[in-house]
Amino acid sequence: MRRLARSPLFTSVTLLTLALGIGANTAVFSLVHGVVLRPLPYRSPGELATVWMEKIDDSATDSFSYADFLDVRSQTGALSDIGFWTWWTMDIIAAGEPISVQSVRVSANMLSILGVEPAQGRLLFRPQEGEAGNDNVVIVSHPLWQGHYGGDPDLRGSEIELDGAVHNLVGIMPQGFRFPYVLDYGAGFWTPLPMDPAEQGRASRWINLVGRLEEGTSFEQAGTELAMIAANAWPLRWPGRASTW
Repeated sequence: MRRLARSPLFTSVTLLTLALGIGANTAVFSLVHGVVLRPLPYRSPGELATVWMEKIDDSATDSFSYADFLDVRSQTGALSDIGFWTWWTMDIIAAGEPISVQSVRVSANMLSILGVEPAQGRLLFRPQEGEAGNDNVVIVSHPLWQGHYGGDPDLRGSEIELDGAVHNLVGIMPQGFRFPYVLDYGAGFWTPLPMDPAEQGRASRWINLVGRLEEGTSFEQAGTELAMIAANAWPLRWPGRASTW
């Protein structure tokens, strides 16, 4: 939890800790909730959960494989929706020179799960925009809109070049919005992240999972369910290994 202590905004979200045995020590399942430091800029933030893997030696990670995400999404009844995100760096051209901007790539439903109202346009990526070839859309942060783009009221709907590819700008984040774990840097852009299951092995853990509780479901129930999903995933993750070593 040391990393969370440095990110007070996201520790306000109730945390589900999904333990998967990933080291030489026995892993444990646990549920951490009720950590509220200050209000979040999201719809019903008390229903949000970030999923973690934790070992008995107190080490933890919030990085999952796409296969892990599919396991949880297909088997959960406790979460009404679950999405993923990851850090990304994108280059834009300013005064003829490339500038690297800290950005976030997300599943098409990620911003819908958080429930945020846009300053302009839309903050919801359409399902097809999460597919390769249709992902050339982008949402820009309010500070970047005001600073780099001069608060241009006609920016929405325009085309901007990111990493050498043309993207259609579909929305502008509201003022004061912060994305989880981006407190120190700020995120300038949000774009969809297409994923091909055939190209994503279980050992490739690089996405973060965020979900929203199903109505009427407690965090204890969700934690129990996630523990079962983790146990079922063990033989797929490490064939031939016992889950108690």
